[in-house]
Formats: sequence, structure tokens, C-alpha cells
Amino acid sequence: MDGYVPLPPLPGRINRLNELAYDLWWSWNPRAREVFRDLDYPLWRFTDHNPVLLLHLIEPERLASAASEPQFLRLYDEAIAGLDMVREGTGTWWSRQVPERSQPIAWITPEFALHQSLPADTSSFGLVSGDFCKEASDLGVPLVGVGLMYPRAYPHQRLSAEGWQQERYEFIDWSDAPIGPAVCPDGTRCSFALPLGADPVRLSVWQVRAGRITLYLLDSDVPQNHPWDRELSSRSFADDPESRVRQCVLLGAGSVRALELLGIDPIVWHLADGASSLVVVELLSRLVETGVPFESALAQLSTSVVFSTRETGPPRRDSFSFSSIDRHIAAVWPALAKDRERLMALGYVETDRGGTFNVSALGARTSALTSVPHSAASGDAMLAWQEIRDKDEDVEDEDAQTVKPVADGVHLSSWISADLSRLFDQYVGEDWRDRQDDAAAWQVIREIPDAEIWAVRQRLRGYLVDFIRERARRGWAREHVGGSRLVALGTLLDASTLTIGFARPFTADARPELLWQDADRLVRIMTAARRPVQIVVAGKAYAGDERGKHYVQRVFRSALDPVFGGRVAFLEDYDLHVARLLVQGCDVWLSTPAEGAPTSIGGIKAAVNGVPHLATAEAWWSDGCTGDNGWLIDGGRARDAVAQDVADSRALYRLIEEQIVPMFYDRDRAGISDRWTAVVKEAIVTTLPRFCARRSVKAFAHAAYLPAMAKEA
Repeated sequence: MDGYVPLPPLPGRINRLNELAYDLWWSWNPRAREVFRDLDYPLWRFTDHNPVLLLHLIEPERLASAASEPQFLRLYDEAIAGLDMVREGTGTWWSRQVPERSQPIAWITPEFALHQSLPADTSSFGLVSGDFCKEASDLGVPLVGVGLMYPRAYPHQRLSAEGWQQERYEFIDWSDAPIGPAVCPDGTRCSFALPLGADPVRLSVWQVRAGRITLYLLDSDVPQNHPWDRELSSRSFADDPESRVRQCVLLGAGSVRALELLGIDPIVWHLADGASSLVVVELLSRLVETGVPFESALAQLSTSVVFSTRETGPPRRDSFSFSSIDRHIAAVWPALAKDRERLMALGYVETDRGGTFNVSALGARTSALTSVPHSAASGDAMLAWQEIRDKDEDVEDEDAQTVKPVADGVHLSSWISADLSRLFDQYVGEDWRDRQDDAAAWQVIREIPDAEIWAVRQRLRGYLVDFIRERARRGWAREHVGGSRLVALGTLLDASTLTIGFARPFTADARPELLWQDADRLVRIMTAARRPVQIVVAGKAYAGDERGKHYVQRVFRSALDPVFGGRVAFLEDYDLHVARLLVQGCDVWLSTPAEGAPTSIGGIKAAVNGVPHLATAEAWWSDGCTGDNGWLIDGGRARDAVAQDVADSRALYRLIEEQIVPMFYDRDRAGISDRWTAVVKEAIVTTLPRFCARRSVKAFAHAAYLPAMAKEA
């Protein structure tokens, strides 16, 4: 990336404001955010809460004035003191486990999603990685992340008058984002070349600060590279096998080489995705080059490698031909040429089309610990991964397991609403963030007066409706959209109406049309005179997914249809800012994936905010549905996919009509539904301590990170 322009100098009294803006710690610290909000609130909103862009645009006179305002300086000093305390790393959970300064842990994954000021066209895995890194920062875990650079051309979703999704690509100037060039110990910018084809591919490394951790992103978008190579690092969803394998090689070899140039020597390599597994090949090559025999190198390496898979069954994603892997061994890792057969065996997976090289199998077979999703905790799924590792283990003996289920978690400080946070301060204690994974601490939620929890939920729905209306107004002012289009964007939503939210990628597995199977029945539900229901929908189809775009079009046309009375809103251009407001402000979170689809991480984010989950079994997290904290859509077993959709939609309508609507609207004289608040409380109590990112980070620390530290001591 050329043309990067850092922020200009600031008045001396507030000269660390730039430093604060470049550290994404501010994004989950309310007092730090208040600094930029107070500096210029209209500009803060205009920039979509991007402090770097704000500081590029703000008038110098305003900065000079702020440098002499006592109220602003109090906010500024408090934020800078907090940032310094975070960076010192003292008094953290990790420092109590490891008193001495410890070597870093490398977290390698293609995708990170941290904040909308770093826009990423990412999957839910990028969100999980971002939340894991933020929580590692809060706990003081010495994590360094390495991934692929965000694309400069960010696809914004725009819908035509007929509801057809179009992508409008915004060329992002990284000078306006909280990111900067990574610098080697000698003061030079970090860059290097990888032999990924006929000509070497040149890579630059970029740095993102997030509290106590740093992320390094590998960028092939540099002028020296061919056009097709410039796109290599920024294609989150490479759609052809050759591009994908080159991307995996870039991430695997590039991560190790970048950290070496930066003077970082990890004690543990956590490969957080199958695409990261070629890190192992780079590390093996380095040991073999020094004369260590292959098997000895493998044994030596495996004690410092952790592998996490997102697949609940046998590995299927990212399988490549042996000839493709062969080419890269010869070009990138020539020291392993003589050990080719043994290396290929580590990734070998038999499929119905014959043998292939699978990077997830490689990661599982070369790691000391393999983690699988919590939903894969059943015996069959665990055995499938143990068979891949060729390990015969007692799945009942947790201490002896080298395949463990670890639940993904959400970073509470990023997702919990401010109103609910204040309620937690009052009833759980102001230290609730430190005790978030203590289930006993959260039992007190059941004792919160119904009136207080009801009032919070009412306000959060109001914030969401106000945001949607303001967003529609801005769209009208910017694009002069017509009346019916304004209705579809949510201008007729009512702040007192039961609100169901649905937000996820529009794919066949997500079944976004399930709610619309019987349009007449849905109209009756939504337009009931005294007990109406409104639905807020958000999500994108992938750029090349025509079927997904048809799903978007049908839902958007429902929002345009007068028979629904303006009670369907489709939020265009779904991003992290919209996601936060949705999971906080809806009353019910709807997830309707088909069998085999991943668990709904959005449902967890909603549940910790007191938004009960209404979902099929696939979307419910393991042992998540208790019967008191949400609703299970169970249409039984049908003969085929079409019949299953019909059965599940009928079960969904019955739940809304017979349970959800009556529970929400049956209220006492004070206008409160005690049955509803009971479900809200149970959603928080049963989800928050079990599926917070803190529990996930601690699980890996106890299972792998701390044992590795002990061996080195």
C-alpha cells in the first residue's frame, strides 16, 4: 500500500490523542470513546465513530480550543492514564499466573474483525477472532495476531428499486483508519518476498494496536506485484483452489517470516483456522534445514502448536491436490523435498474422489492440542477428529484429551449495551467484567426487579428504532429514495412493538426465507390490531451468490409490500455498528439455519443482552436451550429439504402465535410482563458466563499456553 499519510502533530497538551486514536482499545472503553465524542460530536457521528478520520478532518482551531478546556482535559487525562495502565500489563489475570515476563503466543488466522473503523468483509470467524484478541488483551495474555490484510475495496451493499443487491466498492484510504506500517527493530518498514509463482510476491506488514495485543497483517497489495498477486492477501473468500492454496502458503510462511523480522519469537503457535496450518510446514522446514531429522523436528514442534477447527465433523474445507502442494514445497520449502511423502501423509484425507491434502488434517496431526467447536462435544464428532489425529483417547478423561471442545465466546465489553452494563454494575457489582465467567456471580440477575429489566429492554428497543429511522432519513437525504423505499428502510417501525431480529449472511444454509413460507399467515401475525409484531432484517449475499441475492430480493419486496403495514424493515449495508444495535435492541433473535450449518454467534451476542433466542437446533449452542431462556423451532424430521422448510416454518409460526406474542403482551397493571422478563433474565444467566470470550481464552491458557510456559521455565 502506497500513499499512507499519518496523522499530523497535535497541540502539546493533547499530543497523545493520536496514540489513543490508533489503539483500538478505545473501541471497548467507554471513557476513551467519550474523548472523541466530546471533541466533536457531529464529526464523530459523520465518521461512523472513526477517531483517526475525525482527527484528519477536524479543524485545527477546535483542537487548540480543546487543549485548554478543563472538562475535555479531564476526559483526555483519564483515557491516557487508562491506556498506560493497560500497556503496563500489571495486575492482570495472566500476570498472576506467570509473574515473570513471558514469550508471546502467536494467534494465526486469515480474518480479524475488530471495529467498523477497520471495515472487513468477513465471516463470523473473523468476529470470533477479533473478540478472542480483545479478551486476551483484557486478561493480559501476551498474544500477537497475524492475518491477511483487509481489502482496500470494501463492498457496500446497495439494493435497487426492485430489491436486487448490488455491490458498490469503496476504495479505503488506510491513512484514515487505525492502522499503520509495522516497523522492524532496526527502524525499517517490515517487508519481504515469498516465492509464490514465477515471480516472488512482495509483502508489506501492517500493524493494528488493540490494548495489550498487536495484530500484524500481511499485505500483497504493493506496486511491485502483478495485479493478480496484489489481490491475493485481501480476498477473504478466494473462490478457486489455486488462489486459495497460494493464500494458505502466504499466511503460513508469511506469518513466521514476518514475526522473525519483527524480532518476535512465539512460545506457542495457535493456528486458529485450517488455512493457518501451513505455519507448521514453515517451522518444520526451518528445523530440517539445521539438520534435525524430520520425525524429530515434528516431535519437537508439536509441543508448541495448538490447532482450532471450525468444523464439527471430519475435515472438508480447504482440500488441495498433492501436485499443487508439491509446487509450493519446491518453491517455498525446498529443505522438505526429501521428506515429501511423510509431509503429504500428515495432510492426507480420503474422499469420494480419492486422496487429497487437507490443511485442517495437517493442523490436527501436528498439534499438541486440537480444539473443536462446543457443538462437536458429542462422542461421534470427537471420535472423528481423534481418528484424524490417529489417537486412541478416553473422551471422558478431560485432562488426558488432546481433542477438546472449546466454545467460541463474545467479548462482553464490545457487545453489552451501556444501559445493561449499568444494571450489572448495580446488581452484580462494578467488578462484573472480572467475574464474567463465574456462573455463581450471575444468579443475582434473577433477583433484579422486573420493572428495571423491563425498562432497560424498552429503552434499547427505542434506541434501535430511532437509529433505523435516522439511518433512513440520511439515506433519503443522500440518495433521494422514494416513499415506499423509505418504508422498507424502517421509517414506520414502532418503538413499543414486539421486534424480531434476523441478521446473518443470506445463504441457502441460513434459510432466510423460512419466515416467509406462508405470507398470509405472517401478515396476520404482524398486523394484529392489539398485538402486532415487527421484523428487522439485515444481511448480505456474497458477491457471486445469485441464489443468495434472490433471497435478499424476496425479503426486501416484503418490506415494500403494503400488506405488511410497514412492519418489515431491511437494513442495507449491514456492518459491525448495525450489528451491535441489533443484538442489543431487538426483543427476539431469530436463527433458522438448516442442518449442518454453524452455531449462531449472533444469537449468543443477543442473549447476553437479554434478547431470547428463537432458533432451530443447529443455531442453538451446545446445551443452550433450557426451555426457559428461549424457544426451539422443532418441525420434526421431514422426508426432504423442501418438506423440512414447510414443517419448520409451521413450528415457527406456532411459537410466535401461541407463546411469544402472548408472553410479551400479557402485562400487569404497571404495563410489565413478568413472564417475559423471566425469559430475559434466564437468557442472560444461562448464556453470559458460559459463552463469554473470557472463558474461551482461559480454556486455551490452561490447556496449552500455561503448560508451554511451565516447560520453558
